[in-house]
Amino acid sequence: DKERVLSTRVVGGTVSGYKHKEELSEALERRAALKYIGQRKDDVTRRGHVLKEAEAAVKQKQGHVDVVEEKIRNMAEEANALDATDHFGNRDRVNAIRRRVETLRLKREDELRELHGEGEVEYFARREYNNALIELRRVEELEPQLIADEKAAMEEGKIIAEMRATQETKSAVRFEKLVRAREQVAVEQHALDQEKTLEFAERAKVGRVAAIKRVKESRERRQESEQLFDGKQREDYEKRAAALSELKRNMDAAADKIQGQNAQRAKRSKAIEVKRAAEKSEILAAGGNPYAVWRQQDKERELKQKEENRKSKMKAQENALLKQIMEEDEKRRVRL
Repeated sequence: DKERVLSTRVVGGTVSGYKHKEELSEALERRAALKYIGQRKDDVTRRGHVLKEAEAAVKQKQGHVDVVEEKIRNMAEEANALDATDHFGNRDRVNAIRRRVETLRLKREDELRELHGEGEVEYFARREYNNALIELRRVEELEPQLIADEKAAMEEGKIIAEMRATQETKSAVRFEKLVRAREQVAVEQHALDQEKTLEFAERAKVGRVAAIKRVKESRERRQESEQLFDGKQREDYEKRAAALSELKRNMDAAADKIQGQNAQRAKRSKAIEVKRAAEKSEILAAGGNPYAVWRQQDKERELKQKEENRKSKMKAQENALLKQIMEEDEKRRVRL
């Protein structure tokens, strides 16, 4: 098998798991056939359980019928014996027994009807079981060959996986050698850089005075820039502090507005109730449905309220963002 895999699956030194269209179609059909056979086996098992239940039900009903018939026969014999012994003296008792016999005969008819129904169920269950068994036997002959082919395909997959693992191990060894070579090159480059650094250090000593002068000039320019930045930062802080004060006033006004809206909403609800009580008779007189009209009105008010809530939420988010920016500026100013 391994030789066959080497001859068919190795291309250019690489193990390939690629399958041609015909090979892939064959594998899919084989697995579908195995799945179908398994389903047929499950179907036979399930229908066998159904048949057993139907047979048990028929047997149970037949037992009920036999018990009733036995009772009828015994009671009829008892009535005949009593009648023969003393026709007039046992007349009432004989009539009672015969009434019970009639009742049992009616019950036997019911049991026979139910037995007939269970018999039909058993007949259909047996027919379905036999059909499923015939279908299974028709396809079950192919199962051994399909299992053998599937096992061969799985063995081929294992061989391909082992060959790939071997190739990956070799590739890992080559990669490790390459990494070590690069590390050696890096060490040599580092030594060369150290030499150049020492050379540059010697040159730097020569121009140390000029370097100190340039550093001093750079420090002075940086101090001037920091002074300008501090002035600009203080100006920005004052502007944002004013904006934060305005934000607080807006938030207070919004809270007052919400309280006023709640009171107005309560008044509006009361007014709507009064208005609907007055409108109900008019809508009914016009042949309309007052509840449908009110639902439409509620829906329109709800849409309007949602739009107002959306705008309020956007305004609140803008205020929160502004407040966050002010807090971050304050923290940054404290750090500086």
